[in-house]
Amino acid sequence: MEERVLCFKRKLLEDLGVFQGLSLEVEKYLPVVTAASSLTYLNRSDAEQDKRYKQLIPYILLISDGRILRYRRGKGGQVHFGVVHVMQVTSENVAGRRSGIVAPEFIPIADAMRDVAGYESWSRFCLENMALLLSRAAASGVMVSERVLS
Repeated sequence: MEERVLCFKRKLLEDLGVFQGLSLEVEKYLPVVTAASSLTYLNRSDAEQDKRYKQLIPYILLISDGRILRYRRGKGGQVHFGVVHVMQVTSENVAGRRSGIVAPEFIPIADAMRDVAGYESWSRFCLENMALLLSRAAASGVMVSERVLS
C-alpha cells in the first residue's frame, strides 16, 4: 500500500497570499490550511507531481544545549508547505533512522549559521531567521537556553 500524505489545495494559499521563504504570519495561514474542511490525503506519488496541492509537512528544529540537528535528505519540490516547530531536547540521542535521512548529527548553531548557502532552501530560511524563530519559540513557552539566544 502506498504512503498517503496530508494536503490542501494550493488555491487556499493563493487566496491568502503566496509567499516565498518563511512567513511568521502563523495566525493568517495556519488556521486556514489546517482546517478539517481544507485537508485531504493523497497518494505520495500523486502529491509529488500535482501542483494543485501543497503537502502539509512539519519542519522541526531540534536543539540541544546550543546545538542543532542537521542531516542530508532527498530533494524536495514546489509542492510542500512546511510548518516550522522549535523543540528543545535534553539529549542528542534522538536521531532516528528513516529512509532518505543521511548522516544525522548535532552541530553548534553558530557553525550551522556560518555557511547557510550550503543548505537546502527550507533549512536556509530557518537559519537566516534563527534568532527570530528562537525568540518566538521562547515567548510561546519553549525552553530555549539563554546561550542559544545570545
